[in-house]
Amino acid sequence: MLLAPGKLWRAVSLAFLAATGLATLSTGEHYVIDLVAGLAFGCFAASVGYGRFRNARVLPGVVLGWSLSVRFGYHALNAHPVLPRSFALLTIALAVLAVVRQWSIRNVSAAEPAVQFS
Repeated sequence: MLLAPGKLWRAVSLAFLAATGLATLSTGEHYVIDLVAGLAFGCFAASVGYGRFRNARVLPGVVLGWSLSVRFGYHALNAHPVLPRSFALLTIALAVLAVVRQWSIRNVSAAEPAVQFS
């Protein structure tokens, strides 16, 4: 979604994202929490790809926080279900903010990388 150049391709990428998410959930390949953390990682990768390191600085912490909390803090997450729901909403909000920021930048084309190597 972050790399889509126009409105049509943004709609296509959004539909593809939704279909991919539903497919991975329905086949049992991932849990919803995996997809939420994947949003943050995808936004991080796209921000770094565009050379927007300032925008990307908080996203690895979000991904690491999800990974560590699911791995080591699952008892607390199960005991207090409001915690994962709140963190999931925060992660989704960060991903939506990253998409809105990217789409509002008119000067950068998806065909032109932010960093060019000579």
